Formats: sequence, structure tokens, C-alpha cells
Amino acid sequence: MSNIYENTTDFETYISKLRNEKTLIVCGGKSARTASIANAIASLKSNLDDVVVYSIKETLPYISAIPKVTENTQIIAIGGGKVMDIAKLASLNLSQEVLQKKLQDGDYAIPRTSDLCCIPTTCGSGSEATSFAVCYMDDQKYSISHPSLQPDIVVLDVGVLTSQTNRQTKIGALDAVCQAIESMFSRQANEQSIEYSRKSLKLSLGALSRIGQREITFDEYHQLQIAAHLAGKAINITKTNLPHALSYYLTLHHKVPHGLAVAFFFEAYLQFLQNASDRLPLKQREHLEFVCGCLCNQSDYILGYWRKFLDTLGMVKQMSELQSNVNNQELKDSVNIERLKNFVIEPDLDFIISSS
Repeated sequence: MSNIYENTTDFETYISKLRNEKTLIVCGGKSARTASIANAIASLKSNLDDVVVYSIKETLPYISAIPKVTENTQIIAIGGGKVMDIAKLASLNLSQEVLQKKLQDGDYAIPRTSDLCCIPTTCGSGSEATSFAVCYMDDQKYSISHPSLQPDIVVLDVGVLTSQTNRQTKIGALDAVCQAIESMFSRQANEQSIEYSRKSLKLSLGALSRIGQREITFDEYHQLQIAAHLAGKAINITKTNLPHALSYYLTLHHKVPHGLAVAFFFEAYLQFLQNASDRLPLKQREHLEFVCGCLCNQSDYILGYWRKFLDTLGMVKQMSELQSNVNNQELKDSVNIERLKNFVIEPDLDFIISSS
């Protein structure tokens, strides 16, 4: 279980928990130049000895992007999901060759050996609350999972969220909304995950519905940050399913930001759930009514409501609006089977893709 420090700009509270002689700070290449994150890094460097800053330039957590970690080094990740994935992968203390061999052999349960602190700068991935990390090798996605991949320390500092643009923040928040909903329709959902998901969904939709296309307030940043953390705790139990299973292709081949790539499939996902509600287990029917109540203020899904929601946020609403054409068959062939199997009923992929 992570030690969580919430809403503090005083880094001394958790620096005192860091024990090792060397520190590796992992951050995003662009975000490291923003004032809030640059100040955070400067504070860490002034309070710790032998600090190395590693900036990630890759668009995805490729195996080639993992930095080497020397003995007795603690790792601090300041960034979004990609940064935390790279930090978690670095904490395994494996050479790229050894990690590549493990992935090729199907060995995905790998423990970390370095101390790890995560400071999320987005309101979306929830990676600071999960025990898994994503890794790409030869454009193929792998998911490494081990209980030890949950960080030792998590710092939820609203101050570093302002390094993101309004659009980036809202795209991250969309990912958290999607995670919370998908978690409810997972085969692994339980009472604890449902509690996290429902709290997360209320918080994120409450904030996003007020924000629209205006600037985000400090309190709304805080609300979205807590929602993302709760969504992360939910998917740590359940993992994601159908929309996430389809989303990776759009990010990899069409450069669609992850949260938006997932959101593209949600209009069809919600329609499919509504159309197949008589096949859902009783608890999932109740969850669908809850989701529709949060989104549409009624127990059934209203056709087109999700796209209206994206429009109020100033987002592209569907794949046909992308500048590049998506090959539906390639998209279908790319589906992440592990995530797909996690969905509570057999999905209609053709319907989901053609309606997105």
C-alpha cells in the first residue's frame, strides 16, 4: 500500500521518506520545461544528493526508452501515464535485452527492486494507483503486472497539474471517466472497485460538466485529480475492457491522444450496453442505470448523448472527423485480446467499430 501525500507543495514531507543515496527523476521532455514541474524538480535536487533527471521524448513507453538504473537508486516519476510506465519499467532493474526476453517468453509478472515515488501531472491515467505497467516492443503492447509495481509513495499535488493545457487536462479526465465506467463492466468487478468507480465518475463528470470549454479552476483540478486516482484504484482491481482494447491502435498509428482514443468508442459502447442490457448480469444492469443517470439524468442511455458531451468539451467526437482515414479491419485485427476478454459479455466488435 502506497503512502499518499495529498495537496502538498512542501516536498520535505515525502523527501524524508526517501532512503537511497542516488535518485533518478523521470519526467516528460516537454513538461519538464514548464514552471510548475521545473520548480518541483529543482526542489528535489536541492534536497537530495546525486540526482539525475531523465526526460522522455518518445510518444509511447517503448522498451528502448527505459533508462538504466544504477545500484541503490530511488526513482521519482513526475508526469502522466507514459512517464510512470517508464519509471515502473526502470524500477525492475533489468537490461533491455533481459526484459525483451521475458516479454517474448510470456513472463509478465516481474517485481521491482528500486524504491518508487509517483507524482501525477495529469488527471487521467491513474497509473500511480496501479500495480501494472505498459511496455511497447516492435509496436506490440505488453502489460507487466506485479503487486510491487504500486509505488511506495504517491504525491497528489494540484500545483503540478497546471503544467498541462486545458485540452490536455480534459483529455486525461476523459480517460478517467472511461476507466471508471469500464471498470463497472469488468468480469473482475467487486464491491470495492464499484465504490471507487462510482465516486470517481461522480467527481469527474461533475467537474467536466461545469468546465465546458472555459479555464479550469484550482478546485476543479483537485476534483479531477482525486477522480483519476480513484479510477486508477478501480482498474487496479478490474483492469479495463472493450474501449481500451480498441484504443491503442489509434494512438500508435494515428497519433490520437490516449484519453480521446478511448472516448471515440464510448458512444457505441454505451449504445451496445443499452441494447444488450437484457444479457447483462443483474449487478451490471444496475451499474448501467447508474452510469446513464450520471450522464443523461435517466436510467436508459440517450442516443448521441456521449458525443454531445465531447462536443461541450471542444473535442473531436468520432473517428470520421480525424484527418487520416482509419482502416476498420486493421483496427479490428489490432484489438487487445486480454482487455477484450475482461468485458462482462461477448461484444459485437463490428458494431462498436462501425458506430464509432
